[in-house]
Amino acid sequence: MKSLFKPFVLSLLISAITLLPMSKAFCQSSPEPAVVVSIAKLDEQISDVKYLMDAAGFGQMMFFVDAMIKPYTNGIDGKKDAGLMIYFSDNSPMPEIVGFVPVTDMEAILDTVSGMAEIDEGDEMTTIIMDTGQEMSVKMDGNYAFFSMNAEMLESTPAVPKDVIKELAEYNIAAKIFSKNIPESMKDQAMDLIRSSAEMTQSQLGEDTNLDLQMEQVEMMLTQSDSLTIGLSINEMNKNLLIDFGFKGMPNSDLAAKIADSAPKEPSKFSGFVMDGAAMTLNQSGSISGEDAASYSSTLTDLVPSMMEELGYDSDLSDDKLDAIAKAMNTLVDVAEETLQNGVIDMGAVIMMDDKDVNFGMGMQLTNPKKLESAVKELAEMAEEMAPGELEINLNSGSHKDVTFHTINVDVSSGPDEMQDVLGSSVAIVVGIGMDTAYLGVGTNPQSIIKKAMDASAKGASQGKPQSTAMSMSFHLVPILEMAARVDGNPMMEEMIDTLKESGNDTINMTYDIDDGVNFRIEIQDGIFALLGAAGAQMQAPFPGGDEDF
Repeated sequence: MKSLFKPFVLSLLISAITLLPMSKAFCQSSPEPAVVVSIAKLDEQISDVKYLMDAAGFGQMMFFVDAMIKPYTNGIDGKKDAGLMIYFSDNSPMPEIVGFVPVTDMEAILDTVSGMAEIDEGDEMTTIIMDTGQEMSVKMDGNYAFFSMNAEMLESTPAVPKDVIKELAEYNIAAKIFSKNIPESMKDQAMDLIRSSAEMTQSQLGEDTNLDLQMEQVEMMLTQSDSLTIGLSINEMNKNLLIDFGFKGMPNSDLAAKIADSAPKEPSKFSGFVMDGAAMTLNQSGSISGEDAASYSSTLTDLVPSMMEELGYDSDLSDDKLDAIAKAMNTLVDVAEETLQNGVIDMGAVIMMDDKDVNFGMGMQLTNPKKLESAVKELAEMAEEMAPGELEINLNSGSHKDVTFHTINVDVSSGPDEMQDVLGSSVAIVVGIGMDTAYLGVGTNPQSIIKKAMDASAKGASQGKPQSTAMSMSFHLVPILEMAARVDGNPMMEEMIDTLKESGNDTINMTYDIDDGVNFRIEIQDGIFALLGAAGAQMQAPFPGGDEDF
């Protein structure tokens, strides 16, 4: 699943590159648009902008927004969608763009344009001549005005892909890219550019990564994607802003099969880490292919020598100690490799913060956790020898269900005051080992939240339903800011916290869904915008005792 996400992000860059008229190689004929851009109704856009400005505390500024927009929207039908269609042609090194705007009064629109350009009204088409000498052709078809820099594109008014526009109607603005309508030469040029850039970056950083495999994955994304959708929507009813990135593989392609195979096959064993009131939660599950497992294993294998090299330079440890640490680290890598080769990823994590405690906990599925346990014990013993009096190691400190816990208490009383304000004089590190699971916790009492997550996860897994959501991650800002306020004591923090609590929407959510395709979504709740407004107001406020006119 992770292997899909990295190429997916790269595919967004690829899509942007392929739309840039950079050279004559970027042109081939296509009977259908390669890109369709949907722009929601003008009335809806203005309403949503007003909502966001109200949420951010700048509603009074909407007067200026209205004043700026109104002179340029006379004659436009605010109750219908607009959009763009982008084509590629053998006859031009530039992509051809056709836009369409719903119209109630074309003469009113031309009156507005006439103040900025010369208008030449013909029998079938109107030409707008700009100061630069460029010409834009406009043609009416029903209640829509179609426009293009190439008059030939409007001789037979292109059909608006209504099904696509309807599909994108949930967004304020969205684009759908159809890979099959992008010329092969363009894809080849993009792939060459990406490969050369990656090779240069690898050379500059001195990294020895499996570049060929990574490029194969990117090329698969580029050549076997059916469509890619990017959209942004503002939803007043749900009080949030959404950003979506999604793609589908061509039917019966290797990419489509890879997407389907990466979906979770059974319920996550760690769904209980998604807790109410947490500062951060994560739940991720899915499958990983053999080739991707090999790629990650190669990265892990290369990691240990570089870590040991740095440790050797920065410490006074004997060669025997360094060899023992390297052996334990290689054992950890072996466990990770065995788990990857098993083809399943399943994990969860949580950060809990309140007035007294800060705790991080995570759990993951492992193929051989007992081997991990032996490495942890070896490292703990060495750490105790290297830092006598600072560590208290308690092996087999407790158990829950089939998991045995080992605890290391670290004395941080000589650490920074800020650390002690949050964690006290001692930090607990907990490692839990089960039959096919392992847990790690750090904080004031991490074992308690791990046990809570285990109980909740067992209840969720008993429902027996695999999930389409391969990853969900949430950040809740109220507990994070409350912790920051405890350490910093800044009055500005308190006001920001009050603003977020008043809104009741303080969360940023990220989800990664796998169904017939992949969709990555970022949700920002509107309390975040209120927070930005409050921060802006605080920064503009005069200093206590200062001159307001300063």
